[in-house]
Amino acid sequence: MTNGNNPLFWILAVVLILINIFADIVELVANLISLTVVGSFVLFISSIIGGSISFMTSLLLIVMGGIDYTSIAKKIAIYLVSFLAELIPGISFLPLRTISVFIVIMMMVAEARAQRFVQEQGEKSEEGNEQTESSQDTNLVENQNQ
Repeated sequence: MTNGNNPLFWILAVVLILINIFADIVELVANLISLTVVGSFVLFISSIIGGSISFMTSLLLIVMGGIDYTSIAKKIAIYLVSFLAELIPGISFLPLRTISVFIVIMMMVAEARAQRFVQEQGEKSEEGNEQTESSQDTNLVENQNQ
């Protein structure tokens, strides 16, 4: 499903980015009002919401990308760095979750383009081999006729 030309992929990518923007906004608001007792409760709830959205997004993007273990490791590393950065008090208000989702989506598009490029080069190579074989056969027949 990681085909960059697939409209369903792009619709899902935009929806995931919008959901993560929402979670980052909720977290920002919760951080701003966390100085009160009610704010602490809101911060706790926003952490649960943000963590759930992050987990679902990560899982969905990994499944969308297919089973390529080096690619999955890179995606998990990006999410892990984003998660750890969200724990740092001065940085937690930044939209790191949304940025990490955007980076992973762009990685998936790049992987799909690279895979498509390799397939196209393989097809060109096969066509070239077939033409070489047919010209060799033609030369062999011409040599036998002489």
